Amino acid sequence: KTAYEIYQCDWSSDVCSSDLPNGGMGATWGGLDTFMGLVAKHVSRDAHALELGCGGGRVTRHIRPLVGTLVANDVSERILAEARAATTDLAPIDFRVTYGLGDDLRKEEFDAVIGHELLMQFDFDELLRFCSNIHRSLKPGGLFIASVYTFDDPSEMAQHMGMIRDHGAGARSPFRVHRMPRRTYQDIFEACGFEVVEKIGR
Repeated sequence: KTAYEIYQCDWSSDVCSSDLPNGGMGATWGGLDTFMGLVAKHVSRDAHALELGCGGGRVTRHIRPLVGTLVANDVSERILAEARAATTDLAPIDFRVTYGLGDDLRKEEFDAVIGHELLMQFDFDELLRFCSNIHRSLKPGGLFIASVYTFDDPSEMAQHMGMIRDHGAGARSPFRVHRMPRRTYQDIFEACGFEVVEKIGR
């Protein structure tokens, strides 16, 4: 199976919530304040936006007040049910099941596409296809804001290897990610038609 197929099967399974405490809500994910600062800075308050891989709705709660209308997608109804339950007090959100690395995204539908710590789930070829579909889904002049973990110095590799030793690796490991150098991500984005206008990080 491809990395995407493993990811989809994992989150569609009956054991995902019990095997991954707080997994759906993304309780262990980081960098949210910095990421949301980029969203607030670059995305118009009346934008029609898409959140990629919304999970259980943790980041969705932060995005919704900053945009005019919001679509939030993920790979299974199971995880979207968590997101709906976590956002009932917010303005309406259009939750959609997605499939096929964004093949289902509609052409030029969105002013902004937002993805927090999602792209590392895909290998190189999958990411090219996914980002091409994201670019296709944006209106002219639209924005794609994404966060990734990179491998740019030996300490990052050593830290990641330590987490794998301590926690293991597999379909449900929170460390089952495809990290690449920052320059590689930028090359992928540019190959898919994006102009990189701001980068934050080391």
